[in-house]
Amino acid sequence: MTDYTKLVNAAREHYTNLSTDINNAKDRVEHIRLTALAQEARNLLNEIEDLAAASAGGPETFNESQEVLDLPDFKSPYNPDA
Repeated sequence: MTDYTKLVNAAREHYTNLSTDINNAKDRVEHIRLTALAQEARNLLNEIEDLAAASAGGPETFNESQEVLDLPDFKSPYNPDA
């Protein structure tokens, strides 16, 4: 049996770091790019968690706790009140 704990933790940390970077995006293009990367990181994390559960003998079912990312709206540093 493979231990996926380190892999899951690394993927979770990667997702968290990308989510933090979104708040520091300097423009809309960077915000969109980082949002896409964060979504991909979250999808990868979900797949790794599913793989870990399946290898542990658990059923491979839909996890209702997996939600769409709640990402912050882009706020332009040039016009923060808009």
